[in-house]
Amino acid sequence: MQFRHVVRQRWAKEGLAALLVLGWLITGMVYVVSTAPPAHAQSAAGGQAIFEQKCAACHTIGGGTKVGPDLQGVTTYRTQDWLVRWISAPDQVLAAGDPIATQLLQQFNNIPMPNMGLTPDEVTALIGYLSTQTGGTTAPPEPAPAPALAPGDPVLGKALFNGVIRLQNGGPP
Repeated sequence: MQFRHVVRQRWAKEGLAALLVLGWLITGMVYVVSTAPPAHAQSAAGGQAIFEQKCAACHTIGGGTKVGPDLQGVTTYRTQDWLVRWISAPDQVLAAGDPIATQLLQQFNNIPMPNMGLTPDEVTALIGYLSTQTGGTTAPPEPAPAPALAPGDPVLGKALFNGVIRLQNGGPP
């Protein structure tokens, strides 16, 4: 009888220990899952994927305007707060009468930017990506204007061109 009592106590202790270990494992897994960063959180790669999926149909980065403005340098001339509000809920920013949003609406043929339903983490990642972009393509610099030609004799020029008169150094016409 005493043997059964010892066995039950041992099982109870081992079972309790197993339950504690199992509880710690489950708690640890829940903690790891809950503290893992979201897929797009503040990563340039995540922001690039969002831009390509949600924004590239209407915007470029350094490629000129499309339906919406070119976003090259947008993080330098718009505040972080404004960008977060605009990208998160452009419809609400327009409804509130924001002067920048109103001006953009007029500038782009009264075509409003749609609310893309992005999460706060996606908005942060997108702005992070935009801040890393200096632009795609830029326009080549304007060529220097050609120097003015000295006035010449059109009759002599025609004769040289047609080979009636040989060039000074004897080259072919």
